[in-house]
Amino acid sequence: MCERYGHKVFIIGLTCSSQQTLDATKYLLKRINIKEQNVCHIQYRGNGWPSGITIKTKVNKKTFIANNASIWNRIFHSRLFIRPKCFMCKDTLNQHSDIALADPWLKEYISSEKIGMTLATCFSETGNRILTQAQNDNYIHANEISWQQVILSQKSTLDRKESYRHHPDRIKFFRQLCTKRWYRFLVLDIGLLSFHCKIKNCFEKTMLLKEKRK
Repeated sequence: MCERYGHKVFIIGLTCSSQQTLDATKYLLKRINIKEQNVCHIQYRGNGWPSGITIKTKVNKKTFIANNASIWNRIFHSRLFIRPKCFMCKDTLNQHSDIALADPWLKEYISSEKIGMTLATCFSETGNRILTQAQNDNYIHANEISWQQVILSQKSTLDRKESYRHHPDRIKFFRQLCTKRWYRFLVLDIGLLSFHCKIKNCFEKTMLLKEKRK
């Protein structure tokens, strides 16, 4: 419709492992003893890579929580706050877009990259033309990598979502367990998050093993 009225249209997508509900952030604030009403600013990314969450309170106090190896990492990967649609995602790489952007979760970048680089994958002639023009005009600096490296950078997420699709009954059971009031009370209020994460890891590894055996 936009093109019908003379507007140039292209789609930039994000490669995403999952999205969290607002309750994930609220639970983080609870765990680090910051009252929600005292928060004036939250930034989830920025200031380098892989960065983390920066929380600023009304008294100008800043708290930084890293994205990796932190309480936020456990919350994010707990699946307790994941949006329901994420369990049904069939397009992790966003291949219906013209250009998809992703974190470069590859060993060579994880070990050394601090400022931040982005994987940009073109899935159409339009996307390829835009990316090439941006590089020619010096808006971006790009190095080509293989499709295999793109897949490898997102392998854990791709494998996990593939196992979700092949085991809908198991996922249904897990999701129902995670929404039980008594279970959330034990995990979130009593403080059994680490124990829950171990259960979740075992649960997902079991599904992955079943996939590999097939």
